[in-house]
Amino acid sequence: SVRGKKYLFDLMDSTLSDGTVPRLPARPGVSPEDQANDPFVKSMCVTVADFEPATVIMPSVDSSPATKKQKLENDNANNTNDNNNIATSLTKIQLRLEGNLRVKLHELPLPAFYSHSIQKTFLSLSCNPPPMAVGIPSGHRVLLDPKDAGKIYINGRYVTTWGKDPKIGSAVPALFGMDLHSIPYWHGRIFDYDALMMSYSQVWQEIMTDARLTNENISGRLLSRLINGKDPFVEKDDDDEEDDDYDNVDFDDEDDGHEKIEGARINTDVDCLESQVMASAKYDPVGICAKALATKFQMEFGEVGFPCLAHEIDWVKDRLPGRVPVAVPSRVIDVLRRGGFFDTKRTSDEMWFSESRPAKEGSQEENVVKRACELLEDAKCTDVKPSSIVFISGKGITDPVRKKGLVRLNRPLRQYHVNEAFMAMDLQQIEAGDSMVVTDEENEGVDSKDNTEALAVLLGLLIAREHPDGSVLIRYIMKNGKIA
Repeated sequence: SVRGKKYLFDLMDSTLSDGTVPRLPARPGVSPEDQANDPFVKSMCVTVADFEPATVIMPSVDSSPATKKQKLENDNANNTNDNNNIATSLTKIQLRLEGNLRVKLHELPLPAFYSHSIQKTFLSLSCNPPPMAVGIPSGHRVLLDPKDAGKIYINGRYVTTWGKDPKIGSAVPALFGMDLHSIPYWHGRIFDYDALMMSYSQVWQEIMTDARLTNENISGRLLSRLINGKDPFVEKDDDDEEDDDYDNVDFDDEDDGHEKIEGARINTDVDCLESQVMASAKYDPVGICAKALATKFQMEFGEVGFPCLAHEIDWVKDRLPGRVPVAVPSRVIDVLRRGGFFDTKRTSDEMWFSESRPAKEGSQEENVVKRACELLEDAKCTDVKPSSIVFISGKGITDPVRKKGLVRLNRPLRQYHVNEAFMAMDLQQIEAGDSMVVTDEENEGVDSKDNTEALAVLLGLLIAREHPDGSVLIRYIMKNGKIA
């Protein structure tokens, strides 16, 4: 070794078994400099900066056959190893690289970066496995933690995030994570996203109808995230909150690029993956998920709760007396429509026009109807006949007087449907501001014929209000402005 002399070290030994080094064949039109850049030859140029020869005194070795035989016998007898008797020459060399490193040292990741990345990539290597629900018999899993929303795992390995991968072609988010199997993918890329959505719909059908997952409140979490974008609030004990302070510590300060649902403002107006697969007859032909979600909606808001958009609240109060409007996003409406909650118009038609009957012959109802038609004729309204006035049971309509649930017009049939509660009103108590409607037991001792004229006038007024011609109401009020 000579001080200051350059030495060439091979970083990769490409020598074959026959001692030759493979090289690219000579190509016409290629300069010698480019030809010298052979990918098979990788080397590094260094310079000897300092060296210190070390002298090692080795024992003398006799190369005669007799001596070698005697030495071998002695080694075998003493069970000793002669590896320490190899003649060596130790040299201490200090090398200095020429040129700059291609990687900046301050940009290198921390030593635990790669191990942490591997743990995040594989669910089986995670120190704290996320809560999940397993579908039976498919074996697919749904990740329940909000921070795992949208993450797609294939056979336990992270592949991509739904709604943030431009290769997917869908910008809608997903409210839950998933760990699926039997999904074709190659080099970390999923090719058949239609098969993924089919599997995702299948696992939701399984976990929403599995009685063993009742304690996990799967349907409640889904409904809450669809409406509010977050999990339902659950009260915890003081001891549990103290323990959670240590369990919820996030030692990873890095931003993994995934949307965090907790503490963030969620836009519930956009569609999501769950609502798409549950509202589609392609991915859920029977509507199992939609019916399960509708059942959970009734459990949360009662049988009187009716889902609607925010701008439809007043309309629901007017057309569906007795129902309590619940403002929900449109993505919830799409799913609940398949689960049995129809739109406002259809629900109103079923409530008012599904069953009806004419006035009972020889009863007060017949007398009131005939007298109301006479009053309407006096107001020059000739298209209302006793045959066009029918009665309904009014089932599901609570407090019909206050909520204007007494008379409705069926425009296609030109019929006026009257709630039976109209005949049970006690006009004296209404005038006094007390109860609006009396029960059948309370009405037994009351002379119903005394208020026939008053009920007829009120029935004519309600029919005139529902009449398509607005002038009928004005003429009726001017004609019968004061009830005797």
